Amino acid sequence: MDDIVDCIQTNVDRIRDDIIRMLEGEKIRIKLSGFATERIELNTREQIISAMVILGFLSYYNNYISIPNNELKMKFADSLANKKFGKVAEIVKQSNEMLNATLDKDTDTMEQILREAHSLYTPVLKYNDENSLSCVITLVYLTALDDYRIMREQKSGEGFADFIFYPKKKNDIAFIIELKVNDTPDNAIAQIKKRNYIQTLKDYTGEKLLIGITYDSKDKKHEVKIEEL
Repeated sequence: MDDIVDCIQTNVDRIRDDIIRMLEGEKIRIKLSGFATERIELNTREQIISAMVILGFLSYYNNYISIPNNELKMKFADSLANKKFGKVAEIVKQSNEMLNATLDKDTDTMEQILREAHSLYTPVLKYNDENSLSCVITLVYLTALDDYRIMREQKSGEGFADFIFYPKKKNDIAFIIELKVNDTPDNAIAQIKKRNYIQTLKDYTGEKLLIGITYDSKDKKHEVKIEEL
């Protein structure tokens, strides 16, 4: 794992970017062949990913790779929090504060963390605004993996919710996050209700929060609204 972390750190062929996308729950398409445990090399993206598959850090099926379980997600999250990762590590370190602010419904603090994280993150990965915001959300909530099962683009109701946070204890706070670019938090929350994303939380007995997060690409401004279900 130490060798692989070094490869992620140097972002060989954007390995770090792949890891962040898989932490979101995304499956990455890649074709692997011809690698075996007796001759593992870590020079190219394909070799590094093959090594992670061979060593059990990633699963590989039908030309797609993914992080197979929550425990390994936490291991990768811990790796990204290492100060060697520079700006990414700075964002991850704010994730405890972000979760606490969310549970306290402190939208001012949430907006501040998002603004700082997004400004740090944008030069790191060159995605469009929507993908960038989604990846920032993944990073600022990484430590929530200790207490939550986080699902990205989860099928629920009449569509796919951006993020659903299922607490490991059913009486803890559960919440749904809907993201919008160049829109309003009210519209984001309205979509959660209209498409009935909340039905996926019916078995959870604790407080339930609906969260709309928006990003204005012109003014570089984030807005957060939280509504109790």
